[in-house]
Amino acid sequence: MSADARAWLDGTVLPAATAALPATDLGLRQGLGVFETLRVRSGRAAGAELHLARLEDGGHRLGIDVDRGAVLAGIAAVLDGAPDVDLLVRITVTAGDAAPDWPPVPAGRPRLLVTRGPAPALPAPAVDAVVVAGPRAPAGLGDVKTTSYAGSVLAQRRARARGAEVALLEDDGAVREAADGNVLALHGTTLTTPPADGRILAGVTRRLVLDLAPGLGLAVREVDLARPDLDTADLVLVSSAVRRLRPVRRVDGTAVAAGDGAHPVVARLLAGLEDLATASEPLRAPRAR
Repeated sequence: MSADARAWLDGTVLPAATAALPATDLGLRQGLGVFETLRVRSGRAAGAELHLARLEDGGHRLGIDVDRGAVLAGIAAVLDGAPDVDLLVRITVTAGDAAPDWPPVPAGRPRLLVTRGPAPALPAPAVDAVVVAGPRAPAGLGDVKTTSYAGSVLAQRRARARGAEVALLEDDGAVREAADGNVLALHGTTLTTPPADGRILAGVTRRLVLDLAPGLGLAVREVDLARPDLDTADLVLVSSAVRRLRPVRRVDGTAVAAGDGAHPVVARLLAGLEDLATASEPLRAPRAR
């Protein structure tokens, strides 16, 4: 079987192009939904437990009950017969159908969609970045991975219009995160990233990198990154589950010292993330009782 896209919607396997949500779905109508994207090979994903826990926590914050057993069943279904290559598995849980009230409230159970498709090649190429005004998400939801992704999409559009691949979001005088990942800056042997204080979506890959860093002789600081901190960094990285680590070549046209990604820390972190993925427990459907 190829790595072509396929979907599992509330228990039914479908071609991804034909999986559809009804017009009454609250995820479609109001963005009341949460999602996670995992990079999976041979049924294993680095930080899978962290992804699932964040999905459940985000659902709780939005009043959506995430059924982990159903999520695992959906993952197993879309991965059944999958080739031994890297795949992207996206889990989306919406609040389900809306009752005819305002503000809208769910009228039934949540809706679960799991999809799979090909993953971009690794290692990810170096990218140009520009700083744009943030934040990514409305106040109070900065640390929830909601399906309301308009802020990120618009920031990415502004970056592309300025000839860059990545938008770095600046809010309240600090660079908080990228539109599609977290930001890390290396100065000497100190790795700095903005704190997980509710204003950023603290990524799973960010967490894994911070856990790996001390074993590579790196000190870790979770403090605000001012715009000049990026200009003086030896290395700037954008982390995400999809592309793992992307070295930043230039920020607003200013070259980063190791912007080509040749810094030895990049290779060592990528190797550590690969080891974590290989050693992780396979994602399995729950046993029938």
